[in-house]
Amino acid sequence: MGNSAAKALQDRPLSNGLLSSNDEKAIIPNYVTSHTMRITASAAFNHSKYCNADTGELIFSSMYKNKQGTVMDAQGNVLAAFKMQKGMVIDLITVYRSEPAFKGQPQSTDIEATSASGQRLIMYKFAILETKHGLNKSENTYSLIQEDEKTTPLYVGKRISKLKYLVAIERPDGEAVAKAAHGKWSLKGPSLMCDAAPGVDMVAVIFVATCLDDHAGAAGATGGLAGAGVI
Repeated sequence: MGNSAAKALQDRPLSNGLLSSNDEKAIIPNYVTSHTMRITASAAFNHSKYCNADTGELIFSSMYKNKQGTVMDAQGNVLAAFKMQKGMVIDLITVYRSEPAFKGQPQSTDIEATSASGQRLIMYKFAILETKHGLNKSENTYSLIQEDEKTTPLYVGKRISKLKYLVAIERPDGEAVAKAAHGKWSLKGPSLMCDAAPGVDMVAVIFVATCLDDHAGAAGATGGLAGAGVI
């Protein structure tokens, strides 16, 4: 099943995402893909790096400690934060950013994020990622926060094989916009590769993909989250 699933994922075409350039529906508006690109991830302890596979350029990185973390640009500026709650069957990640998700949204008091200089940053709850782990399949849904704590799904992640790490990331209508798999292996475990179509939130799909990876040494957000037993 692993090989047939891998071929099916490899052959599956990607449709454009639903976001435009600098879209406010992205965690970081200017991190929306303008063309199909491959993102690779590597991790060391609680620090993960995400690079453009074609150029080797660092796109963003993340740090994780005590069940919460931050997302930074290539210069180390904190752009977003996240907080983890782990359950027996369902894991929940709450994503925060420095801009409100909607007009009049109050700032969040349940997470602390600081700049590189130690200044406390104001954060707003932006999205929820709910991952359900099952014996035969694992899936998750990434949803944007709306007013009155309502949510609107943007991505659905599906692990299509239990033998191999193979993930399809779909729009709510079922069209695939990204797919992820393990890359090269090292002593730290496998690297991660994620192919994303144009119009996709790079940070969001990395969260979706890595939270379906049950390999403790895998890179990406996994590298940071696994250290705390998140996945």
